[in-house]
Amino acid sequence: MKSAQIAILGGLAAATFGVTLALADAGPAPGANQVWDDPALRSAAEARGAQVYGEHCASCHGADLKGVAGAHAPDLTDDYWLLGGEDLDTFQIHPSDVETTVRFGVRSGHAKERELSSMPAWSAIAAKSDGLSGTDMDDVIEYVLHLSGQQADLTAALRGKHLFGGKATCFDCHASDAKGDSSIGAPDLTRPATWVYGSDRAAIRASVVEGRAAAMPAFADRLSDREIADVSIYVLARAGGRDF
Repeated sequence: MKSAQIAILGGLAAATFGVTLALADAGPAPGANQVWDDPALRSAAEARGAQVYGEHCASCHGADLKGVAGAHAPDLTDDYWLLGGEDLDTFQIHPSDVETTVRFGVRSGHAKERELSSMPAWSAIAAKSDGLSGTDMDDVIEYVLHLSGQQADLTAALRGKHLFGGKATCFDCHASDAKGDSSIGAPDLTRPATWVYGSDRAAIRASVVEGRAAAMPAFADRLSDREIADVSIYVLARAGGRDF
């Protein structure tokens, strides 16, 4: 009897040792970028990621990924990326870039949060600039309306253009062509459909007067590494483009 027990225990030990060696030979699990490049792995990750998204992301970004009205969350199905990625050779977003945002959040309070530029209130801009007035603000608003293809007072917009590239210092973040700087998350002012606070005159005025600083929570302590990778792959697969 004892010999049979010893044999069984020995067999179990050998099997366990064999599994351990097999896992060691297999090496670490593939990263999100590697999973993306493997059709079978990517398909499985997307299926898992859909569930993670539904449980943790849809409340702000919507079940259709187009953003919930009032949540000021971006549409994840368009081809616009407010935040750029790390690949400066192709300027394309990779799953690892999405992972960083999901893991650490945006203005989340996490030590490794993705820090975007904050849109200062007009009063703060005026305080550091020489002689900016309320009329100047009106002119900048007309220029932004014009930039975004909306009806605007063209005379005022022309004045606003000079302020935008001058003492109002809007170009510091939004760039001289108003297309924004993805390295700091400054939005493209020529694409109003991507603005999360609205695009009509009243919405633009509110953004200029009050300033903006939207946030996204960090999920590093809420989701596992695999869940973060899966939901990042799921989101990227539904984006309209990867260029930033």
